[in-house]
Amino acid sequence: MINLLAALVPYAAVLIGMYILHNAWLTILLYYFGVIVFAVCRKPSDLWKMAGDMKVVADSAL
Repeated sequence: MINLLAALVPYAAVLIGMYILHNAWLTILLYYFGVIVFAVCRKPSDLWKMAGDMKVVADSAL
């Protein structure tokens, strides 16, 4: 569900910013605000954990 909402952020930003508020700068700010909100609120994925484990293995090989 979160991925769907994150994918709709650009469309919502354009809809609100351009068609309701009639301001391109606010559209850009709304878009980046949405991106930051989803980046901060999203829980870390296992991919980042695996990358951290790979770094530890690489450091220990030195």
